[in-house]
Amino acid sequence: MIQIITKKGRQGRPTVNLRVRQGAAWLPDPFHLFPPTYYKNSAGEIVEFNVLENDCLEYGNCSWFTTGHAQSYGSEMRGGSEAVQYYFSADWDRDEGAVPYNWKNKLSGRANLTYVPTEDLTVDFSLGGIRSRAQSGSTQQPLSTAIIWSCPAPGCERGSGFPNAIDGPFRGYIAYLPEIYEEDVEGFENLDRTIFSVAAKHDPWPWLNHRLTVGGDFGMTKTSNLWRASGRIGSILPSGRREVWHVRSTFVNLDYGATGTVEPIANLSLATSAGVQFYRKAREDASARADVLPVKALETLSSGSIQTATEEIIENKTLGAYAQEQVSWKDRIFLTGALRGDDNSAFGKEFDFVLYPKFSGSWVVTDEPFFADNPLFSTLKLRAAWGKAGQQPDVFAALRTYEASVGPGGVPTLTPSA
Repeated sequence: MIQIITKKGRQGRPTVNLRVRQGAAWLPDPFHLFPPTYYKNSAGEIVEFNVLENDCLEYGNCSWFTTGHAQSYGSEMRGGSEAVQYYFSADWDRDEGAVPYNWKNKLSGRANLTYVPTEDLTVDFSLGGIRSRAQSGSTQQPLSTAIIWSCPAPGCERGSGFPNAIDGPFRGYIAYLPEIYEEDVEGFENLDRTIFSVAAKHDPWPWLNHRLTVGGDFGMTKTSNLWRASGRIGSILPSGRREVWHVRSTFVNLDYGATGTVEPIANLSLATSAGVQFYRKAREDASARADVLPVKALETLSSGSIQTATEEIIENKTLGAYAQEQVSWKDRIFLTGALRGDDNSAFGKEFDFVLYPKFSGSWVVTDEPFFADNPLFSTLKLRAAWGKAGQQPDVFAALRTYEASVGPGGVPTLTPSA
């Protein structure tokens, strides 16, 4: 059930709150934070090597890590009258990491309204939105990997002629160089999400109440990775690559329920409930990749020499209904019987409802006169229940398919002991 109402308004004059957060993110003494590496020189001696210190002293590269600024600004306002109460909030966040290509911007807002036109009707409305954009070096291993795995075998001794040598093109790093992250590699994620819910509760008569809730969660995530075609040493993809993923997700639900309560005789109460629930989830994935970009300045998918694309659409719906009868005697003994039926789109149109019965009984013993003065128990309730329940099936639960899979050395990955 999608109904997110974090805060509500209240009757009275409007009040405003402001909030500010400031902080910093950094690596304490990065030159000595990472463990050094070791190699054996031509004389057979074990030599300790600190790739960051060496890069700073010999090449002047002393600022791969920086101090990131973490900041947040927000405000909220609430108030209202007897008929309408409101709550509004807005926040902007900017978080920076210890490297200049690691940051996130986020803008969020929320509006909650409560409308009470009459004593027997209450309507709650909630609307929220999030917009964010983040950058990271997720397109390849983090910079810490290049540091921890520096000076790889067979070593990085000066004059050895190896690419990873201290005086070689990799300057003692493994496979890629720190400047590649800042100049030739990009990873972005853009998030656009909207959530809403409407809930109405109506009590037309003293013996009847019913409610209706409708909610939705709609999101779009756009992720892109780029390796520029720089042709430089230190990039894992010097010929260039562009990757894009677009994921749209949708969740919608509807819930309606009604309960009628009558007392045919003294001390006996009958509560009859019934309701309908609907749930839909959908996901649309579209991805594309382009390899071998002609020049560094071209960054679009259409500029790649080798292009691939995939698309996937998944949708699942569930419809359920229930009926319940509860018998109460003196508000101490309760007997309940219920029946629920569900249908799911994974099994097609001709699939019948799956029925789930439920029976329960409870007795509040401490409400009985003979147990009222018992010093050992303040509350004692006996309860017994029996019922059946199910789980929402997956989209392809009705049609199972398998594909061949081979493990290392040609050994099957699926075995009797697996």
